[in-house]
Amino acid sequence: MDRRSDIYSLSVVMFELLTGHPSFRVDNVSALLHAVTHTPPLRFSTLRPDLAPAAQTILGLCAAKNLVHRYRRASEFAEELRSCFEKLAA
Repeated sequence: MDRRSDIYSLSVVMFELLTGHPSFRVDNVSALLHAVTHTPPLRFSTLRPDLAPAAQTILGLCAAKNLVHRYRRASEFAEELRSCFEKLAA
């Protein structure tokens, strides 16, 4: 476990904030632990098709199961997200 675990946790919180739903729909803690480890989370596009594809990609990288695909630092994530939203605002 390293800072990438925190980035994953942030993606879980952001998913629920942006969609109003948890990223995994399960009945108990055991099923949740299994889902977190083995199942991809729900896609943002499933619940928020209006969210920009670039933002969905960035947030998806935060939730990547494989650490190699996840942001190494929160600052990298923040920079890409900021850039994405600046482009959308332009």
